[in-house]
Amino acid sequence: MESLFDLQRNYLLLAITSVRSANGYKCYLVLDAKTEGLVSALLSTNELREHVFAVERVDQPRALNLTYEAIYILDPNELSVNCLVTDYKYQPLRYKCGHVFLLPGVSDALQSKIHNQERAQSYLHGVGTLHWTLRAYEAQIFTVPDTTKALQVFHNENCVGLVSQYVSRSVEALVNLCVVTGEYPLVRHYAPAGATHKSAVLCQLIARAFQDAIDTYARATPDFPPESARARAQLIIVDRSVDYFAPLLHEFTYQAMVHDVVPLVDETYTYTDSVGKKKKYVLTDSDAQWRQLRHLHLLDSGAKIKANMARFLRENPNFYEKRDADKVRISEVAQQFLQKDRVFAEEREIYLHSKLIQDCGEINNARRLAELAIVEQDCAAFGVSREGDKLKRIIDDALPLLADACPTHTDKFRTIAVYALYRGGLVHADFEKLFTFAGCWKPEQFAGLFRILANLELLGAQVIKPDVKSKGFKKQMFHYMENTDPYDSSRFRPALETIVAQALANQLDEETFPYFRDKPIEDVAAPGIATLRQHKAVWAKGSQYLPPKQRVFYFVAGGVTFSEMRSCYDLSAKLDKEIYLGSNEVLSPLMYLEALRELSLARERLQLPVDKEVDTRAPEFLVKRGDKPRADPRAEPRADPKAEPKAEPRVRVQSLKATSLSPTPSPQLGKEEKEDKKRSRFKKLFK
Repeated sequence: MESLFDLQRNYLLLAITSVRSANGYKCYLVLDAKTEGLVSALLSTNELREHVFAVERVDQPRALNLTYEAIYILDPNELSVNCLVTDYKYQPLRYKCGHVFLLPGVSDALQSKIHNQERAQSYLHGVGTLHWTLRAYEAQIFTVPDTTKALQVFHNENCVGLVSQYVSRSVEALVNLCVVTGEYPLVRHYAPAGATHKSAVLCQLIARAFQDAIDTYARATPDFPPESARARAQLIIVDRSVDYFAPLLHEFTYQAMVHDVVPLVDETYTYTDSVGKKKKYVLTDSDAQWRQLRHLHLLDSGAKIKANMARFLRENPNFYEKRDADKVRISEVAQQFLQKDRVFAEEREIYLHSKLIQDCGEINNARRLAELAIVEQDCAAFGVSREGDKLKRIIDDALPLLADACPTHTDKFRTIAVYALYRGGLVHADFEKLFTFAGCWKPEQFAGLFRILANLELLGAQVIKPDVKSKGFKKQMFHYMENTDPYDSSRFRPALETIVAQALANQLDEETFPYFRDKPIEDVAAPGIATLRQHKAVWAKGSQYLPPKQRVFYFVAGGVTFSEMRSCYDLSAKLDKEIYLGSNEVLSPLMYLEALRELSLARERLQLPVDKEVDTRAPEFLVKRGDKPRADPRAEPRADPKAEPKAEPRVRVQSLKATSLSPTPSPQLGKEEKEDKKRSRFKKLFK
């Protein structure tokens, strides 16, 4: 299965290598804040230098380099476009010429700004759209940049004006996914029956916008989608209301536990080494131990890291004085790693993960999370035990844990919320009794707790009943319980697994998950008539040929949980399909509760990045041309003139559309540059 990191990396390099400079030199690569972050997540500086001469920021000071051409990859915002135009607005120019790739979403005003600058028109060539906006989070997981606090935006009535912007960015990421995979998927979206909350149409909005965008791209790109033996992909669009339990339950995979109980900042773990110094370690996909351990249960990950430690000691017998590697305790060896003058990557990874797993285990025991989780699992199973028995009073098991001082107030509130979902809602007085019994909050703090519970109604779950006689809210649930799981605290399986499995088996209810436009050919074909996708070539009969696996794209608007991420990998292996999971951001339980609290706040109190005032003018140091244009002293030897690609006529800036990434030679020199060269020849003649 192709990793999203590889797909995005290959697409980026294809764009970069499609540009050939007229003089044979490598080009400068010019990025802005957004694209710099996307590029750095995929390629190191050394890897980039194999394809470009140097990397620069469009809004930072840069030398004048008339010898070199530049490749711009920019987000189409006002600051980036102003900096781009400034590079060619004043003499001397910043670079010899520029080849521009803009991410999707350029406005008419910014497009006009490029057109209306006469000098920019002459020196900007090959302006096109690069469908490259998703951020690979893991091999099969992606997020949408610039959609922070999407749950608040999609479900807060005070943020209605931002919904279309967030929908557009989500759609751009989905189109990016289709472009790099070569898929033109069938589209289905979540449409819950009888939904009354205003955001119930969100999935349909995203589906319509995506269908229009991918149709537009297909019309502009004759070779899309490429021929393939794969069954046609499916895109399933849901929102956070499809699964109320997943964001609240205590999840015990290593990755989920780390993000739940360990204070991480931007995926960075801060620890203290053997000499008492504070150090930081970033959990990334390049960490082999992290990739191997993160989706395992915490206990299984602990056993695995110990096995990895034992293997390392067997392969390096002189590293530690004890020879019986299987009996060496992790704590005895861990400090040895840090005492070495030269710490190898594998040694450091094993030490850090052994320490992190140990920290998670200690916190788990101290807060009695496994015991709380069993109560939550019984609630998610709607009162049915692992053995299939009906549990009459789950609350009797919950009360001693709520009264205990070990769980934190957040742990207790999550358990209370899960219990309320199981009951279909509780009256105000019952919640007050539970809050008081938990002993974490003063009565004056109850209002904040009720706000969080009341805001669940904005997602379609009314957990606060107006009175005792009122019936609890009812809604179709798609999660299920895996009673064969060896851990009582991990029976829950998210709605994702049921929905994807039923969709692939053609058993998913079409009223709840309607196709937006096209339906599979197989569904409408007459009995006994094979469709094109069912046909198998004669030469393939009896051979060992296996067609490529079908792909499924599952997008959760508003945020995805770690349990859903684990299920994505489990289901891919179980169904033998390529499943990619995407969302606006990855939600930890604490982030989800904070988002619920903010669903009723005024927009200005949310402090959204999109609302921050930004100076969009090109910096003054880019406007001034005090330094003389010079060739870069690091310039490589000039290429053989005979080997230079033949120049083609100048390409003026056209309206932006999806363009082919086939190699495009640089255009001929402009009239002014030709005159400059003539003068230089005369000067040499008269010397």
